Amino acid sequence: MDFKSDYIPRGTYSSLFNGYLDFSGLKEQYKSVDNNGYISLYGGLQQGDKWENGNSILSFWDIYCTDAAGNTVVIRPKRIFPAEETDDDSFGNEGDGAHTLLPYDWQAGRWYRMLLVCGISKTTGNTTVEQWFQDLSTEKWTHTCTYDVGIKSSGFIGNMALFSENFMPQYADGIRSLEFTNVRIHTSEGWRDVNSSQYITINTSGIHENAYGSWEAGADQNSFYMISTGVSGWGRTEKTGALSIQNRESSPPAISP
Repeated sequence: MDFKSDYIPRGTYSSLFNGYLDFSGLKEQYKSVDNNGYISLYGGLQQGDKWENGNSILSFWDIYCTDAAGNTVVIRPKRIFPAEETDDDSFGNEGDGAHTLLPYDWQAGRWYRMLLVCGISKTTGNTTVEQWFQDLSTEKWTHTCTYDVGIKSSGFIGNMALFSENFMPQYADGIRSLEFTNVRIHTSEGWRDVNSSQYITINTSGIHENAYGSWEAGADQNSFYMISTGVSGWGRTEKTGALSIQNRESSPPAISP
């Protein structure tokens, strides 16, 4: 998918894929398999306090498997690229899992492309997930990370979502924006365009009622868009309803990093 943020103050997370992995291969081995109600993974770009020019992020939630005897096995996806371990390799608070945060020179007003690729590990035979970013103004690709997800014959499945988030309250009054287009998924039938959405809305989970500021969202001919600020009183109070666009590109994406 291609995306652009004209406003990226600190505390901004433009999450470009929130989705699920296929656990069906595990269900033949275990009585139950779940993520404790969480999605399988999400990823995108952030602007926090740690790196001046932002960072990439890819997160995977732990997979909880229970066998017939009631024993629980926890599968945590393992990063295989880059191989170096850091203090930021795992997370908690919203469930437990593994993630990678690396510096990425993310500039406001520039178009980027994120590519997620499922493959097969030559070492374990498990499914892998690679994350790549391309700066479309320079055409430079950056391979941020690859994970062995600990499951064989898996892949992306089900619905996907995106979000623009303020994750640092001290920067809540900043304006945040996100535009995205050319969302495409490769299936057994080849590349398929994703050019419609169910809706765009604000999530006030865990937030005091009416304390979330203002927001607007919609679609023009070629892009979906959303913009928000912590200053209240001028934005929507309802979700948008279904939206559709015409992707800017009609051919398969150029994915040769």
